[in-house]
Amino acid sequence: MKRPLAVSGLVYLTVLTVVFYFRTPAVMLAVTAAATLMVCAVLVLRHFKPLPVAALVTAGVSALLAVLSIFLNQNFTVQPLLDRYIGKAVRVEGYLGDLVTENKRGKTYIIHTETIDGAPCSTKISYTVFSKKDWEPFGKLCVTLTPKASTYAYSLSRGIYLRAAESKKADLVMTGEKHRSFYASAVALRLEMQKILDNHLDDNAQSLASAVLLGEKNALEPDVRDAFSDTGMSYLVVVSGMHLAIITMLLKKLLKPRFGAKGILRMILITAFVLLFAAVTGFTPSVVRAAVMMLFIVAAPLFRRESDSVNALGAAALVLTLPNPYVVGNVGLLLSFAATLGILLWADTILRSCTAVLHLSLQPRREKTRVGRAADLCKRAAALPIGLFAVSLSATLWTIPLAMVFFGRITPATVLISFVAYPLTFLLLLLSLLLVLTAWSPIVHVLAPLINGIAQLLTDAVQRSTELPFTSVKTDSPFWYVWMIVTVLLAVIGVIIRGKKNYIIFSVAVSVLTLSIGASLTVLLC
Repeated sequence: MKRPLAVSGLVYLTVLTVVFYFRTPAVMLAVTAAATLMVCAVLVLRHFKPLPVAALVTAGVSALLAVLSIFLNQNFTVQPLLDRYIGKAVRVEGYLGDLVTENKRGKTYIIHTETIDGAPCSTKISYTVFSKKDWEPFGKLCVTLTPKASTYAYSLSRGIYLRAAESKKADLVMTGEKHRSFYASAVALRLEMQKILDNHLDDNAQSLASAVLLGEKNALEPDVRDAFSDTGMSYLVVVSGMHLAIITMLLKKLLKPRFGAKGILRMILITAFVLLFAAVTGFTPSVVRAAVMMLFIVAAPLFRRESDSVNALGAAALVLTLPNPYVVGNVGLLLSFAATLGILLWADTILRSCTAVLHLSLQPRREKTRVGRAADLCKRAAALPIGLFAVSLSATLWTIPLAMVFFGRITPATVLISFVAYPLTFLLLLLSLLLVLTAWSPIVHVLAPLINGIAQLLTDAVQRSTELPFTSVKTDSPFWYVWMIVTVLLAVIGVIIRGKKNYIIFSVAVSVLTLSIGASLTVLLC
């Protein structure tokens, strides 16, 4: 089996998602029965016909383990915690996390507990305060509260199983001590970087720079956040795998052997940077996914292995889901995996198809003449927008099912907006990083005004790119789901029969026809 981690990790993630969102005994039994029957059928049928036994058995076993992990986590981790503390007044000692959410009612902090009623207990409790209090992260505290069960999928994905609200009997006391850890130091560094951006950039540019470099999405105005969300471009204004990949690739270029950083030393430097970046940006699931993939790819040559991005993606799925199977409650994580898998599987094929249609060969010339070099440069310049189109299209297509299910809409304009927004955001990211790196040197007084002016122009251009009309299409009509099911079935059949050009044309035609007929009938009958 060529890609064991890809098969096990992605099947494990998929089954976890199905079981988590349809958390009923019937679904768990159905998935368990289907996986068991598949494994048994493969083991029996392999004697009669050739089958990819290892891959199919790995997939079946991974599905069974996914169901088992959800069952064990619910009954031996979450439920005992709820039974022990729900509805009871308890005295909690711990420290505040760095995540704070604010709404009209008040602020919600995350308490990382150390003891509950004097007994050691390490868990998380979301604590809502209604008074205008502002506490610094990682401050230690003692508080009396009455927990309730946390029901939001996003909270469960972060390992927050209890919630509580401020009351008159809270008797909250801040001890004045600070929790010390690597992550606390990384958050302190993030705050220093935030101050640098605040001091040297205008408000509009500063908010977008904070979002793309540090993940401070709340720095954006609500209407700006809504505009990015409506056009499907939210991934540009939260720190994601794209940002980490860009910065890490630049670091790899700087650490080429000619600069003296070889082998293990090069891998150690890149690993240290990746871990620091992930910590500074809050260990968001999409960044952790990219970090694990990056480390697998960087370490592959040291073990005399060829790097495989799909295998690394499967490894990232296991790293994220094994500690907490409820992490699939984070929709952003699922979108990140779907988009990345789509890019890895389809982007290169789309790029080659487009270049073939345009009769544009991307193979470099063998002769190293001045004319040959100029021709290669022109090819690379022509391939850049085609590459952006291929990446954006493949990511959009693979995230359509999730967008339909979770948001009730799709954003086809993403493919077009990426042509403008992606390069501009990339440049803004680099300028923000340059400003932070030079903030402690005298050169910042020369660079800061220039960077501020350019950042303001980039911010205006990015925001204008999200103002296109008809960027969001609602998918609350049944025909959208019929179209999605038909299209997925056609894709699966194509993979099984290894459909060539004629099948691809046929399947695209059937998909478009299904969508057209469904939309027409909906308009006529409604």
